[in-house]
Parts: sequence; C-alpha cells; structure tokens
Amino acid sequence: MLKRIRLEDNQVYTIKISDEIYSIVQHRENNFFEFFDIFFTKPNEKKLLSLDLNSVPILCTYVLASNRLKDFFVQKETLVKPNERTCNRIFHNPFHYMMEGLRQGKTLPEGVALMQLKSLRGINYEVLIAYLDEDKHINEIYQYNSSGMIGNSEKLKAELLKYVETGEFWSIAKAHSFPNVVPYQKGKPQILSVENL
Repeated sequence: MLKRIRLEDNQVYTIKISDEIYSIVQHRENNFFEFFDIFFTKPNEKKLLSLDLNSVPILCTYVLASNRLKDFFVQKETLVKPNERTCNRIFHNPFHYMMEGLRQGKTLPEGVALMQLKSLRGINYEVLIAYLDEDKHINEIYQYNSSGMIGNSEKLKAELLKYVETGEFWSIAKAHSFPNVVPYQKGKPQILSVENL
C-alpha cells in the first residue's frame, strides 16, 4: 500500500475498494484522476498488471487530494498502457454563484452550474449551463460530476463499492446538490479475476 504518491502525469495506480475488490486510476494533470470501469480481485503484489487503458471505458473523472486518501493507492502499474483519450474538462460547479455573487457584491440564487475548464492546470472556465435544472438537464446531471476535491477515502470507496454491488453510481456531491433526482442506475459491473487481465 502506498502511503504517499508523487503526482506524475499519466501514472497509473491500482486502487483498493475493499479487501476483495480493486480497480485502476490514472493521474492526468494537476489533481485530476480518471477512474476506469474495470474491477477485479486482489492483485498479486509481486506481479504488475498488463493491459491497455485505451480500450477500457472511463467511469468518471474526479479531483483528488491524493495524499489525504488512506488505504487507497496500492501500487504503481508500470506495464499498463495509459489512456491517451482527451481528459474530461466538464464538471458541475456548485461554487460558481457564490463566487459570482461575491464578485458582483450581491446575493445570487443558489444553484449548480455546468462548466468547462479551459485547462486542467488552471481555474478559468466557461459556463455551459447557468443553472442545472433537475428536470431539463437530467442527462448532464447524470453524465458529469462535481469539481470539488475529494479527500476522504472511506466515502470514495463506499461510493465505488455501492456501484459494484448495486449498479447505482451516485456521488455524495450529487446527492447533496440534486436531492430530488433519482440516482443513476448504471448497472452492476462484472468483477474480473486478476489472472484474466
């Protein structure tokens, strides 16, 4: 188990979701990590995985406070071919109207905007949808995630484990921002034997 990691663009890691279930993440830029829709049994600590992430579906992109995550990163995977597809830059922004209100010196209605970052290394963004409506923008609510930073490994693992066990993929951030939306039922993924990867 890795206690701390040094951020390297496109470095791939095995992550621990439970004692029996593991997966793969790839660091892209800044604090952005891609999570892949692949889950497998406990890896052999003496044998690195060998697969091409370009052919593995991406589950989501999250912003991680990586060195605050305990019992999460298992090992670097140097034989895995990193994903070369363009990294997602579209996120829910629950802080846009608070910051915009401060800038304008007035109180704006609370809401969540859909934004596209101009770069993963900067904070500038373009607003794609000013206020996400729970009825009109259900696809955007389901498809994208919050830009907020995640630093609690137990909550993150619980979210991933719930997806594996029930097929429901729904973050704490979405539950808070969109309390009336029915959680997204993606369908239970298959748990692969690590020997078959």
